[in-house]
Amino acid sequence: MVRGAAREFVAHLKSVEQKYPGLEYVHVSNSMGTPQSVVLEQLAWFAKEVEPHFAPAVTR
Repeated sequence: MVRGAAREFVAHLKSVEQKYPGLEYVHVSNSMGTPQSVVLEQLAWFAKEVEPHFAPAVTR
């Protein structure tokens, strides 16, 4: 589990990327019972602050 600033997520995911070359997907989730508005806010934050640090997936 990772929580905190965007730089912490990026650092953790970069270490996972190094450990598992060829990894294409990671699962991002929230705890059950989290209000939908909070889930959407957190996913939007993740998309804006974390995803840009990774290359886009290659379409096959």
